[in-house]
Amino acid sequence: MSPSRKTFAFLLCLSISQYLLADEWPAAQIKEVFSKNREYFVRITPGESLGETVGFSGSKIGKHARAEFFRVQADRGYRLEREIELLNPIAPVDFFVSNAGDLVTLDNWHNRGYGSILALYHPEGKLVKAYRLSDLFRKRPTNAPILEGQSVLK
Repeated sequence: MSPSRKTFAFLLCLSISQYLLADEWPAAQIKEVFSKNREYFVRITPGESLGETVGFSGSKIGKHARAEFFRVQADRGYRLEREIELLNPIAPVDFFVSNAGDLVTLDNWHNRGYGSILALYHPEGKLVKAYRLSDLFRKRPTNAPILEGQSVLK
């Protein structure tokens, strides 16, 4: 390979490396999700408690994310039923609304795998159950091999 090609290849790798290693999270935004039957929807407003997330100690601690539960009315409009504070300091990464109005939140903005990664809320706004990663998966020594046909979960 000629020196000019080597230089070009080196510069190309150097210029695209910033995109390969980036950990970029867009700012949390207000989002709404409807139930499949469209009878309910939940709007989540991000919180301001960045200091409660892993890697941001010393940052502002404030209000957590908020969820507003809406239900369709006889006139086909939606009415706010209730508003609650979520476990998420900023916002869930994803969330879903069941046909009965239950809310399921997954993970935490910029902190996948930390804190309550799965939370279930009743339509009345009460927290039903929250799970940490350690609640869902058993611990396995990092040097223990997984043999063919062996399940990781037991």
